[in-house]
Amino acid sequence: MERGAARCRTRQGAGADDGRRPDRRVGSVHGQPVLAGPGGPVHLGARRPDRADVPGAVAQRDAGARDRPAEGRRTTTAPDRTRGHRHFSVVRPRTPHRAGHFQAGPVERQLMSLVPLLTAEQFSAADQPVLEQAVKTYGEVLNTWAGIGNSPGLLATYLPFLGRLNGAGALDGRVKDLVAVRIAVLNHCRYTASHRSTSALAKGVEVDELAAVADGEFKGFTERERLALQLAEEMTIELPKVPVADGPTGVSTGVRDEAQRVFSDAELVELVMCISMWNALSRFHRVMAFELDMPAPPAPVDSRI
Repeated sequence: MERGAARCRTRQGAGADDGRRPDRRVGSVHGQPVLAGPGGPVHLGARRPDRADVPGAVAQRDAGARDRPAEGRRTTTAPDRTRGHRHFSVVRPRTPHRAGHFQAGPVERQLMSLVPLLTAEQFSAADQPVLEQAVKTYGEVLNTWAGIGNSPGLLATYLPFLGRLNGAGALDGRVKDLVAVRIAVLNHCRYTASHRSTSALAKGVEVDELAAVADGEFKGFTERERLALQLAEEMTIELPKVPVADGPTGVSTGVRDEAQRVFSDAELVELVMCISMWNALSRFHRVMAFELDMPAPPAPVDSRI
């Protein structure tokens, strides 16, 4: 009984709010502090020397509590592969909202990323030139690169391709970002939504517009933007469910024909490639469980994830 009461007091103390909103960079989501893993305080984003240690009051739960999963909570058992790597990511537990739906609850634990996150010095020689240039642009090694670095030479191919597709081209960059945010929401990937929302806001897209994209309300957009968003939605949701016998392309003839009428050949290639790539990357990011390394998505977008 005494041990149980002690554990209860420890948990209550760990959840106490000191009245200050924690800094995003130390692992906070919607003002809730990130808890440390069972091995003690975790340095989220150890690349940045100005990031503080994550509060770790809950980290010292006794072995019995760790070995006894809480009812209704997903648990992950993984070997300790950190060995100096950054290897933790925030998980927001889901709580019942209405039948068949869930909403994000307070931050309660952390999930290890699927692979170790490399530091700049650990990348292969083949990746170093591309990585060096990317770090000059972003000021740090982003977590998605740090994960990709586990496959030597892959980053050297990935970054130039991504830069070419996302950069200046036939298709307007605003359309590319609107499409990417919609796909991130449909695939429930917070990391991708963070990156593409940041890019969209930098291009002048308004938060209200991102909210409409997240809600699937396309009436306020131009014809080209509506078609791009409709095509993205069909390729993300409908295409995987449509057998070839029912629809050779997997998307509706009306949307496909309208897109062909409105966009040039070069724009169509970039649009369909962009939709396909962000579907792949949002699923990659989500399964990898990367910690955010850019600002959190705007609240109306975040609430849909």
